[in-house]
Amino acid sequence: MKGVDQHALWRALISDRMDAPLKPDQDEALSGHLSICPRCRMVERGYLRARQLLRALRPVPVPRDLWPRTAAALDIEVARQPRQSRRHRDDMPPHPARSPALMLVAMACLVVAIIAMNSGLGLPAPVTMPRPQDPEVALPTPFQVPTQELAVVDFTADGLTIYEATVDQACPQMALDCTAIRPRTRHLLTFHGDRSAASLDMDQPNGRLAVLTTDGQGRETVSVVLLPPYERQPDTGSGPVPGGPTGTLVATPHDPTRPSTTTPEVSPSVRPPGDTPAATPERTDEPGRTGAATDAPASDDPGEATESASGPDPTAAGASPGETPSETGASPLPTTADAVVSAVLEDVHVVGAPPAWSSDGSVLAFSAMPADGSRGPDVYTWRVGDGAAERLTRDHGSYFASWSASRVVVGRVASGADRSTLVPGSVVIDPDTREQRAVKSAAQWLPIVDPTGRFAISWFGTLERSERLVSAVEGELYLVDWRAIDPFRADPTPDGQPGSAPEPAASGAEQDASPTLETTAPRSEEPAAASEEAASGSDEVAPPAQDGDPKPAASPPVQVPGAGQALEPARDARLEPVREWQVRWSDDGTAFGFWVSEEIGDSWGRLTVLRVASETGQLDQADALLSPTLAQRAFSLGLDRVAWVGLSEEGTDGELRLRTWGGGGSGGLRIRQMDLRNGLPAF
Repeated sequence: MKGVDQHALWRALISDRMDAPLKPDQDEALSGHLSICPRCRMVERGYLRARQLLRALRPVPVPRDLWPRTAAALDIEVARQPRQSRRHRDDMPPHPARSPALMLVAMACLVVAIIAMNSGLGLPAPVTMPRPQDPEVALPTPFQVPTQELAVVDFTADGLTIYEATVDQACPQMALDCTAIRPRTRHLLTFHGDRSAASLDMDQPNGRLAVLTTDGQGRETVSVVLLPPYERQPDTGSGPVPGGPTGTLVATPHDPTRPSTTTPEVSPSVRPPGDTPAATPERTDEPGRTGAATDAPASDDPGEATESASGPDPTAAGASPGETPSETGASPLPTTADAVVSAVLEDVHVVGAPPAWSSDGSVLAFSAMPADGSRGPDVYTWRVGDGAAERLTRDHGSYFASWSASRVVVGRVASGADRSTLVPGSVVIDPDTREQRAVKSAAQWLPIVDPTGRFAISWFGTLERSERLVSAVEGELYLVDWRAIDPFRADPTPDGQPGSAPEPAASGAEQDASPTLETTAPRSEEPAAASEEAASGSDEVAPPAQDGDPKPAASPPVQVPGAGQALEPARDARLEPVREWQVRWSDDGTAFGFWVSEEIGDSWGRLTVLRVASETGQLDQADALLSPTLAQRAFSLGLDRVAWVGLSEEGTDGELRLRTWGGGGSGGLRIRQMDLRNGLPAF
């Protein structure tokens, strides 16, 4: 049974309001609904954009002789019809006289024919002719695509569900349901409290997921999920989806006074959560880190995981003695072990770009600020084997943008000459040596560098500061040449030799008071625990000077360099500014997808996938790999495919969709078997 589309009435009112004013009560109701419904706001913008495009069409001039030729043809037709009707009436033979005797004879013949048919007299036996069979309908055949793993995180009533699947087939565009993806495993992650997933990034070779979750109060947690190894079976292809999860993983808060007896089975390269060196210093006042309440040493592990499965022994699987594993039902899905989850930073608000892995998957980077807003954001990194994330910057004004090879690209703002404007800028930091160099280019915000280091997608426009956060006001996205502005590039840039950022300020207070493009001390010269304690307390750190300004600062309009290419040339940044965006590059740097929205906080926006010509570096906007389509914020780009959550035809919240464009041709899939509500895909 198809669900009822609750937004159909509002879409009709939006359409009617474009033609004529609505009644006062209808207009008030529609305005109230648009203020709380991002989906209908996107529909309204789509209607307005379509009307603008239609009105922009060049009118076709009417031929001058159109009406004379039409009038002459009508006169000829009208003059010819009466003569034809008169001739037909003259040529018709006279009607024969109606005789009662003839009518009685006709009725008698009819009665005799009916009696003969009912009795079968004089009629041959009926011959049964074979019914021709319906011609068989040729079903579309799925074609092979390069094999790639797909992970999907979905929030259900039971918790966070992680699906694992292999994508090796696609369907033609006219039949997206010719095959189905069967998940290999289904892990259920149960967190304490009401949580939902916000972003997802996958390190496929090492089987690790970076999951960002948020609770009902807006507090976010960055977690790393270690997926078990799996050997692909020959029958892992298309087919029905078995039901039932394979096991349950419960993440519990860490209690420093209770010794941990949990030892989950993980790969040798990953240290189990909670297995930290005894000499690790205590860290306090840090988001997601709890100091010891007693004399017992504190642990860097923000939470320890307790896993249970329906089959193995609880103690053998790593459960604590006396605990009963939660049964979640048997499942025929093949699996070797349950997933292992570790919270690397808790009670924060993640800003900037979503958490992302480095190219080799050894380091996770993101930027976050305390959930209570006591200070501005800093960039954090987590390495395989660490218990908790470590701060890479300490200026309380750094925003993670992307990775450039093995280095982190960070966005920062500085005050202009009159201290009433914001000047955006970027630095590139080496997480191993803590060396950072400023990007010398036009003011661009949060550049997302492609894996090959050739191009970057940057936002150009006007920024404003609200309390301790910087947000976009007016602007749009451009494709720029990263090689020309990469400060770590070996050969000189067009502006000269790559310049380093200035030396760090003498004191931490001076650093915090001016969040400019300044560097921090090298990693080897800075004790981690002491520095974090000194910088963590809000009473010991002076707030940024800009926060005390009576009016929020804003950056002046900037000029985009001539080499930049607008991703949406038809967009007017003043009328339809891009204020929220997500960008993902393909592994080979030949294609990218970008999701944009005109409102901050929207969960629905427009997703587009474009190709970059490897020879010329020009955007192929005429032949988009995926035309602008309504999609949720989170999406993922793979080898030659994109996965996103779009609107469902059944009227539900959404369904997972795939689009491929490899050598086998353009195809797609519509995945309905995973029962997605708010899915987050990752290749």
